[in-house]
Parts: sequence; C-alpha cells; structure tokens
Amino acid sequence: MKTRMHEILGVEEGEVFEHLQRGLFYFVDSAGAVRECPDKDANNWRHNHAPGHVISSMINLPDRIIRKPRLTAEQVEILKALWVLGFAWVWQQKDNSFICAGTPKPTMCDHGYWCGKENNVIKIDTKMFTLSEPLDIAKTLRDNGVDA
Repeated sequence: MKTRMHEILGVEEGEVFEHLQRGLFYFVDSAGAVRECPDKDANNWRHNHAPGHVISSMINLPDRIIRKPRLTAEQVEILKALWVLGFAWVWQQKDNSFICAGTPKPTMCDHGYWCGKENNVIKIDTKMFTLSEPLDIAKTLRDNGVDA
C-alpha cells in the first residue's frame, strides 16, 4: 500500500534510494517509515529509522534523492541481449559512448574513463541511457523484475 510518505518522496514501497546529504541508502516501508539501509539491498536493512533532519531534507530537497534506474521495455531488451552475449557491465564514457564488458567490474582509470577487461569489451551506439557509474546488467535486470 502506498502511504503519504511514498507520495511525498516519489518512491515505491521497498524501493531503495540514495540521499546525497549523507551518502546512505534508504527505503520507505509499508507503514510509511523511512528506514536506513547499509547497502543497496532492502532485504539487508537495519531497523533504524532515518533521523528527522534527514527526512526533512528529503522532503524539502527532493532533487537530492537518487533512485535506481527504471527501465523502458526497449532498455530491458538491450540489457537482456547484452547479458545473453556474455556482457556483465555497461558504462558511459566522457564522450557519451557506451562500453560493454564482461567481468570483473570496471575500474576508474588514470585518464578519468572507466576501464574493463580488454578482451571482452565492445562499444555500442545508443542514446538510451545516462549513466554516472558502471551498471551491473544482471542486478539491474533483476531490480526491474527480469530474470538474469
């Protein structure tokens, strides 16, 4: 059931989001209480309520709430295809191109670009995503209700 707090913050029940004020993750439970998460998984949440000043900041500064990506059907199909082809990560370069790679997770290189394992990297041409950090394809698909 969606509570008033869900409506105010613009999030769904159990949806994990980040708030830039503290760099922590939160979610709103079924009773409308804002809870802290130790990581991005709502199943691992602590029973701590978010402090009042943080909730006030969330309400008054909603632009600081960072939500998980919600995918369109077309984005889901692209990520599913990349997953089937053996790619685990996709990220956006400074020139707005996208790179797909297998494992391990890409790391930030000296020149400010994300770098993946060179033997399993492709460049794709799409304007469908805006990414600030590498996207875990399997986790993103699961977060959007798709088996991966």
